[in-house]
Amino acid sequence: MSLLKKMHQDYLEFDKTNTELVRMVKAEIKHYRNDTEFFRNPSVLTKLEHITIAYLNYYHEEYSPGLVHMLGPFVYSLQKESDQYYCFQSFLKAREDFFSTAGINKCLANFLMLFRTMQSELYNYFEEEELEPNEWAMPWMQYLLCRELPLESLLRLWDTYFASHESFDLHVYVCLAILEHWNEYLIELDYAEIKAFLQHLPVMDMDQIITQAYNKREEVLALDLI
Repeated sequence: MSLLKKMHQDYLEFDKTNTELVRMVKAEIKHYRNDTEFFRNPSVLTKLEHITIAYLNYYHEEYSPGLVHMLGPFVYSLQKESDQYYCFQSFLKAREDFFSTAGINKCLANFLMLFRTMQSELYNYFEEEELEPNEWAMPWMQYLLCRELPLESLLRLWDTYFASHESFDLHVYVCLAILEHWNEYLIELDYAEIKAFLQHLPVMDMDQIITQAYNKREEVLALDLI
């Protein structure tokens, strides 16, 4: 039996049942991109449930909100459920390795420091509006914008992460580029409007954002800011 066939067979045998986990996962699935026709398909929703439960059971992990959002792009992009599972598994391992090395709090601190240094006007405006970083910046870092970006924008961004040797190291600069792109718009909003916007970003030219992110990275390195 080939390795791929064995992996497929192994996935079929994974435990995909757990009453309490199913309840929590279905609650997240219920609100996951229901404005997208693809994710209203019952067979797709079943895949989201099975893969999430299989992962949690296999690794004996507790459910955490955001798993379905991180899985969605793989279910959308790949055909076979076992392929979706193993790509999702590899992604979570890479994400875990990145944050165990860099540290989520350090990533957040670096991002906020660069935001304050490079876009002080907008940073100060957020402070004036009493917008706390945990309300938007922490989720941006922790879930790599999978909950905030429209699907097409997210796919383009993650494609860059997977293809680039910088991988998730680029993420801080992508977030800075997004803020700069929307700077003039954001500075005209009040607290509630800013928070809503940052939690549900509109479609944007991700090629432009990614190019700007690389430029910002070069600028930060040249100035030795971190």
